[in-house]
Amino acid sequence: MRKFVVAFSLAVVPLFLGVFLPYVAFPGNRRFVNLFWGGIYGAAAWALGRLVDLREFPALALLWLVAWPIAVSCGLFALGWKFQHISRNRIRATVLCLIALSIFATIGMEEALRPPFASVPTFYRLFFAIW
Repeated sequence: MRKFVVAFSLAVVPLFLGVFLPYVAFPGNRRFVNLFWGGIYGAAAWALGRLVDLREFPALALLWLVAWPIAVSCGLFALGWKFQHISRNRIRATVLCLIALSIFATIGMEEALRPPFASVPTFYRLFFAIW
């Protein structure tokens, strides 16, 4: 059960930070974007947009916008499952610290839409550009 909880947490927390955080309103009607995980989840749509004109194939774009976050989350779940078998505590601590630090790569939505962050291909920006 412990292995499942750790692996599930390593999959769900980045998914929330990268995909769903911009839709959650905090007190004062503030919204935030995580640049690190939003960039990872948005990188696929950005790359797909470089290969194919997404206006011509909107079904492909929507499929990709659903499939990529699921694939990244499954990969993180598998990584979390393997993470339980690492016998070196230093490596385990380093990975946990890096994931914890990625949580703090969060800025307000207003700042994310202005330069220099306006060019970061976050999932939130690319979803609405395609939609």
